[in-house]
Amino acid sequence: MWSGIPRGQIKNVIMKSAMGIVYMSCLYTAIKYLPLVVASLIQNLAPIFTAIFSYFMLKKGLTILKIAVLVISFIGVVIMLTGKLETSILVLYDPDPDMSKEDENE
Repeated sequence: MWSGIPRGQIKNVIMKSAMGIVYMSCLYTAIKYLPLVVASLIQNLAPIFTAIFSYFMLKKGLTILKIAVLVISFIGVVIMLTGKLETSILVLYDPDPDMSKEDENE
């Protein structure tokens, strides 16, 4: 069963499988409880989070160019999902839209 995996890598394979299960569970929970736009935004930000976490956890360097690309990627994901340049998730997910309209009328 494990003949194709080197003995030293079995722990890593099991850990990666467990992380995949956690990821899929969190994704489906987000789709169930959040608006689809927010759940999709979180999923599409995975590569950006990977770069940020690699900086802190693996001490991989981020150059100015890489930071600029991360910011442009984030803006691109938000524009793609919403059709407008509003970068706050709070703006994307307004749990009580009627309250916002009352604030504008005052």
